[in-house]
Amino acid sequence: MENLESQFKFQTEKNSSPSENNEDNENGESAISDLKFGSTTVAKMKKKIFNYACWLLARRRYSVSEFRSKLEKKYPEQSELTTEIVENFLIKKYLDDNEYTLLFLREQLNRKPQGLRMIKQKLRQKGINETTISNVFNDQLVDENELIQKALAKKANIKAKSPLQKKQKLFRFLASRGFSSDGIMKALRDFSSDYRDQSGQTELHDEVDPAEQYV
Repeated sequence: MENLESQFKFQTEKNSSPSENNEDNENGESAISDLKFGSTTVAKMKKKIFNYACWLLARRRYSVSEFRSKLEKKYPEQSELTTEIVENFLIKKYLDDNEYTLLFLREQLNRKPQGLRMIKQKLRQKGINETTISNVFNDQLVDENELIQKALAKKANIKAKSPLQKKQKLFRFLASRGFSSDGIMKALRDFSSDYRDQSGQTELHDEVDPAEQYV
């Protein structure tokens, strides 16, 4: 987010006319500069918090929950001011959990093949609610089977003493990436249909379900 401070135009010392204030309120976008306080000390504190908020957003994206926590941790005794700034940023879309979730999902998938379950858990830890997560993920129509195949391709030559051990290692690897047991087993069956172990003599399949080894 470029030049945040110039975009927000925080001006505690300038007074807007009543007509300007009414127009902003009708549009539902009351600028931070229009939020009035009766104390110069309070106005200076608000300016200080605002500058810190701009600095945070200029560095990287935040979920609403993360951003609120950052402000509250920095200014624990200014909850009223931090809440007001957060709400104003939400109105102006400087904070947007839907956009944050979408970009986070894309970044995670581009970084390495991993299960949607793992990505969802990371988003929950960042304070994103279940409705937002579900809506964004449903709109993207991500094929998790394709992700598993990409992850498997990176470990195709993993060393093991037996086909079963190889399958168990692959299972553990995929599980650590957040893929579901059902998805992993299906992928391993498909993978083993044309894959032979390092000796070139034994196919990579076994009657024992590797998932049962970890029950």
